[in-house]
Amino acid sequence: MSQAIHRVTHRRGRLLAALLAAGAALALVLAIYASTAEASGCTGSSKCIWFGSFFSGEEINAPCAGVTTTGSEFKSMKDNCGENMLIGWAEGGSTNWKACVAAGGGEAANPGRFNKIVPGGC
Repeated sequence: MSQAIHRVTHRRGRLLAALLAAGAALALVLAIYASTAEASGCTGSSKCIWFGSFFSGEEINAPCAGVTTTGSEFKSMKDNCGENMLIGWAEGGSTNWKACVAAGGGEAANPGRFNKIVPGGC
């Protein structure tokens, strides 16, 4: 009798582990889909920048031409312009460059905080 109980308990454990793994995989797929859906809302010829990582929070659209500097801290960007964009954190007269965002739909989902965007800088 104890062997039968052991087999049932072992099967329940495997079933529970499989359900947990499937749930984790589904959560990952939904998170990726949600971040892509947010970023796809950025259209037209502009630099789309978000206050949150992975295209979350408030979105601001800036013109493609010219350097964009702000006192705000942004955490993700999508480049719908015709040239690459260099992003960085400007403070005290120097800039810590974070990433080069490719032209025509390139994305920086989580490059770290930035407050300066330079067209064609990379």
